[in-house]
Amino acid sequence: ALSSAASDVYKRQIITGVNGSGVTAYVVKTAMAERNKGKRVAIVDLDVKEHGILSFIDVRKFYKSNCLGGIVRNKPYNEDGIDIFSDGYGFRVGDNVLSKLIPTLDFYDVVLFDCPLTCLNVISDSFIKECSVFIGCISDISKLIETSSVLEDRDCVSLGKEIYICLLYTSDAADD
Repeated sequence: ALSSAASDVYKRQIITGVNGSGVTAYVVKTAMAERNKGKRVAIVDLDVKEHGILSFIDVRKFYKSNCLGGIVRNKPYNEDGIDIFSDGYGFRVGDNVLSKLIPTLDFYDVVLFDCPLTCLNVISDSFIKECSVFIGCISDISKLIETSSVLEDRDCVSLGKEIYICLLYTSDAADD
């Protein structure tokens, strides 16, 4: 059996990438697959610019559900058996807010963070160590060039975070 710390690494997955790399769609598909296995699944929307997760849900219901500010208020919106923590458009998430959410996430079997590379700075280095962190180049392998530029920018990704990042490349093409 895995130790508690080791199982948390697999339980908490930060999927990151540059805009247009397919990360959000990957997060949603993975969440649905894990839910279909009977697991309790949460998605944490750390994309403070695009909030792509909101394009996969019924936004009218989200805004009417009193779950706006879900990260700040520790209040998930549930759709199709998946809990989604999102502050919605116009909110910035800070590390202090995220640290308050973390105990709530222990309830879930799988937690997927949708987090652009440029937003990794809201996650503390100590929390990064407790997660699996994957850079996604799911829809377009050419996004690797843009990704490497962002990784070189220490204002976006500190060296303390970069050492924990793995590359995730998947493709639907038969010859890849």
